[in-house]
Amino acid sequence: MKRQTLSITLFLIFIFASLLISEFLPALEQKSGPYTVAAYYYPWYGGSDNPHWPMGVAHTPWIGYYYSGNPSVVKQQIDLANRYGVDVFAISWSGIDSASEKKFKAGFLNAPNLSQIRFCIFYETLIRLAERGGEAHYDFNNASTKQKFISDLTYIAKTYFNNPSYFKIQGRPVVVFYFASGFYGEFPPAFLEVRQQIRAMGWNPYFIGDSLYYGKNDLYLASQFDAATSYNLYSTGLAEQGIRTTGDLTSSLRPLFWNFQDQLKNLVVDGKKSAIDYQPGVIPQFDARVRRGNDQALLAQSKDEVKQMFQMAKDTLDAKPSGQKIVWITSWNEWHEGTAIEPTETGGKKYPGGNYGFDFLEALSEVFQP
Repeated sequence: MKRQTLSITLFLIFIFASLLISEFLPALEQKSGPYTVAAYYYPWYGGSDNPHWPMGVAHTPWIGYYYSGNPSVVKQQIDLANRYGVDVFAISWSGIDSASEKKFKAGFLNAPNLSQIRFCIFYETLIRLAERGGEAHYDFNNASTKQKFISDLTYIAKTYFNNPSYFKIQGRPVVVFYFASGFYGEFPPAFLEVRQQIRAMGWNPYFIGDSLYYGKNDLYLASQFDAATSYNLYSTGLAEQGIRTTGDLTSSLRPLFWNFQDQLKNLVVDGKKSAIDYQPGVIPQFDARVRRGNDQALLAQSKDEVKQMFQMAKDTLDAKPSGQKIVWITSWNEWHEGTAIEPTETGGKKYPGGNYGFDFLEALSEVFQP
């Protein structure tokens, strides 16, 4: 009888442990496949407080012009991400109690399927730190800029790092910095101080810099991060060279990707090897004509062109001797600039520049989940 009771007890423990593991498994930092697909996510849409939709968008979302603060909307987005192989949402963060943060907290963090996705903070450096007028840069010689930066990052750590769905690399919470090439002045001491303060909270942060651009590659700047990527490599200079299709951009970027990877792998700073990880960033297209009122656009001519762009990133990851196999997609839902892979409404002419339906998600899945 005692043996039978023990067997039942062990069985119940096993069942409880299995349920516990299944509850938290989606939030673990590693998944079964070799690649991690991350996409930039904007929680700023809808509502009366800075709704964003009236600013102009290139396409019509499949789920309509939604409110980001609605958990049921986010549930649909997470379901789509799961179905097509997006593992991480990098959440645009533009300030404490900003309209977009309020919507993020109300919608995304209350989604009933939050445990099925990972998220990290995408720090909107241009919004938070840029000086107005002239070329955008963030002057860390200015004490108030440095203090705002440190205050923001410690707030982010306190507020989000403990969430079980927060994305971590080797146990380290990830923060991505937008347009990091604008860092100016004494930014290394600021980075050192913020790392020390966050470590005092019990976390060792993993910082990724959007610091690699076509024709501009500051390796000393890149060395301040744990990894480097590119939010958007399409530029006015490339447009002036006649590169106006996703296929043309892919051809132009392929040698650049290899160059980035080689430079960062062999990086030497102040006489010491300081290699950091290269994590490629790609876009399906870029179409801000409605938002900006001009004709500058990079348009996909077919689903196959978008697939080739994603395949280029995969080829780069496959050639890495070490490091993380992470690709950053610009974007999940930046509808103003037409880089979204979130599906649009269906019907009508898709290319170039039309509502592409589910093509971009299918292209992503076919490359990274063959």
